[in-house]
Amino acid sequence: MVFLVTLAVHILRTLIHPREALVIENLALRQQVMALKKKRPRPQFDDMDRAFWVVLRAAWPGWTNRLFKGRK
Repeated sequence: MVFLVTLAVHILRTLIHPREALVIENLALRQQVMALKKKRPRPQFDDMDRAFWVVLRAAWPGWTNRLFKGRK
């Protein structure tokens, strides 16, 4: 049942959001995962990571709504 509800939500979301927004969101999430997978105790951003987020911020106004928010 949970699977069907989750699937329905994803399908509706795909239909509502424009494809460009989904592509940009996917790119942002992939970059975030790559940064977190670096072999350091705490992820360190290099110049390419910073440049990516500067460009993303300019191109995607709603980027902060999609970021991972860790547990409190």
